[in-house]
Amino acid sequence: MFTLAQLRYPLHTLRRTPRFAATAVLIRGLGIGLATAMLSVFNSARVQRLPIREQDRLVVLWPLGKGGTEFPLFAEEYDRLRANTRTMEAMPASPTGARSTRR
Repeated sequence: MFTLAQLRYPLHTLRRTPRFAATAVLIRGLGIGLATAMLSVFNSARVQRLPIREQDRLVVLWPLGKGGTEFPLFAEEYDRLRANTRTMEAMPASPTGARSTRR
């Protein structure tokens, strides 16, 4: 635990340089806010399970081009696959540019 005597010198120094103190507080606040935002995004994207029953039956379609290059499934191809599928109950689509999370 800190005593008042141990805090006097740092507080005196910060009082003598208010711009530095304000800048330090601002940078620390931005860092904490950014870390919180990043953790929230990571938590929602990777940690929490999808709101889907029977997730073991979920598949991701991601076409491969020559040389194994991934490319998005375009709307015309999606419509054709959806119309001709006999093995899938449903084929929902995600926005263009969504990436698969294969491991």
